Amino acid sequence: MDQSVRVLDKQSTQNYNENNRKKLFKLFILISIYRLANAWMIRTQFDPDEYWQTLEPAYCLAFSNETTTSPLPLHPQQKYGCALTWEWTRRKISPSPSKTQDISSFQKVIQSAQTAIELALHGPVRSYVSILPTYWYYLGCRSIFQWAALDDNDSHSVLNKGNAGNRQQSYTTNLVAYTKQFVLQKSTYLISKGPVFLHAVTVAVPTDLSVWIIASRLERLAMHHRNDIILHWWQSWASWALIFTITSWFNGYALIRTYANSMETMFLIVGVALLGPELFGDASVARDRQCRHRTQARIAFVLGGLSACVRFTSLAAWIPIGIIIVLREHTTAKQKL
Repeated sequence: MDQSVRVLDKQSTQNYNENNRKKLFKLFILISIYRLANAWMIRTQFDPDEYWQTLEPAYCLAFSNETTTSPLPLHPQQKYGCALTWEWTRRKISPSPSKTQDISSFQKVIQSAQTAIELALHGPVRSYVSILPTYWYYLGCRSIFQWAALDDNDSHSVLNKGNAGNRQQSYTTNLVAYTKQFVLQKSTYLISKGPVFLHAVTVAVPTDLSVWIIASRLERLAMHHRNDIILHWWQSWASWALIFTITSWFNGYALIRTYANSMETMFLIVGVALLGPELFGDASVARDRQCRHRTQARIAFVLGGLSACVRFTSLAAWIPIGIIIVLREHTTAKQKL
């Protein structure tokens, strides 16, 4: 009897997980459409940091002027041909020569420590982790722009020809020419607005989905993992949590923007969603699923490391999370003994 109940429970759990995956995919599509429309409707600037934290340094790296023949080392402002704030151009100050004679060993230790600190302060204050998606996008734009500018005169001459040659080949050639012309005309829009659309899908959508996943897990824990209970959408915690996050005016106004903080928020909330069984004390995780959840936990702490790279103060959230998980694992191990 016990064995048959376990088989039924395992089968119902598998059906629940399969339905959940399908629902998650549908939600991803719907929320992506919503956030893309959200990004399209935002036409204002909120804060200079959305420009200086991501767009400018990514643009500088992707469209840098590497063809200079100057024999002297160039400042990043000159090398990249754009404006970078002190956070990205900080360099150590060359120490003035000082006499090392007639100083005590203690003073030598102090000087060595000062030199080590100055070397540690070399380089940008910010990490490049938060600008990587925009940088890769700009690299793709650069390749497309180079393709669009290639043989541009030939493309225009093809547009002016009549029905010469094969009709199908003519249509293909005209389509390529029109595409190149469109890319060149909209290049400014692609550079300025494209990263916002990218953040809408890669930052805002995972954040919204993670809120739904966390609420779903908490709801299931509250119902003691009963898969036979069917809730209407207005009775579900997860539905209301998702509604609140996608209708939050500040999420709609700021989360899609190219802030480093938006990337940090995404890393944190996705990490918490991956750590669900360990963080919320889900004792129903079977032994055959523990390996998968531990893999998710490792991925979550990798995301935690990335969020700390984006902004060091995110450790204020990840250290308590790690302590809670360690205490839960310790308690579980003692109970098994």
